[in-house]
Amino acid sequence: MNDSPFTPPPAPGPGPRGPGSIISRTFALYGHNLLHMVVISATVTIPLIAAGLAAFGPGFMDIILGSPVGEDLHPLPASLLWPVAAYAALYVLGIVAVTAAIAQAAATALTGQPVSIG
Repeated sequence: MNDSPFTPPPAPGPGPRGPGSIISRTFALYGHNLLHMVVISATVTIPLIAAGLAAFGPGFMDIILGSPVGEDLHPLPASLLWPVAAYAALYVLGIVAVTAAIAQAAATALTGQPVSIG
């Protein structure tokens, strides 16, 4: 090992780990910060769903997810193709933002710092 006085200090965090340790640490991080993670997710997903309901009406979930099992599938009307495509693109961007925010929160928790919703 190099004991040079110019050796940088170790980076904060747990250091190298095996797969089992990574999985258990992940569940521990999310378990200890569950409220923060749920609020981070809800901050983006609830407005996106509300916007879809406001834009497309109460049948919005049937349009996006299809009809319930046992019912005939109704094709998407041509007049809704572009609005639904635009909404889907916005939703994908929102999910990417949520994923990045949760990854940031998990990384913050992993270094021992308090997780904030901001």
